[in-house]
Amino acid sequence: PKLPINALSLYQPHTNAPSPKQIKAAGAIIVEVRRQFAEIDGLREGTAEADSDRCVAISTQSSVEEMILPGLYAVLSPLTVGYLIGPKALTGMLGGSVAS
Repeated sequence: PKLPINALSLYQPHTNAPSPKQIKAAGAIIVEVRRQFAEIDGLREGTAEADSDRCVAISTQSSVEEMILPGLYAVLSPLTVGYLIGPKALTGMLGGSVAS
């Protein structure tokens, strides 16, 4: 049997690709790890503890910044569709988003 293809599934490779912000955050983590290896004595030998809190802070900050735009999109798109097109379009949009 033939199955219908969801048009949004065609864009999946773009959504799975790393964004420039993610690449920048990964670079910042690499710089931080190199700094810790250079400054903390005994880290290479395994006798000292690494400061993992700094790497977690870099990653967390980057992920929070990365989620601002999708959060705005999730809040503003139903409002925009509801006010500009009407309640029937809003019902269809919300029903489609729940079903998919």
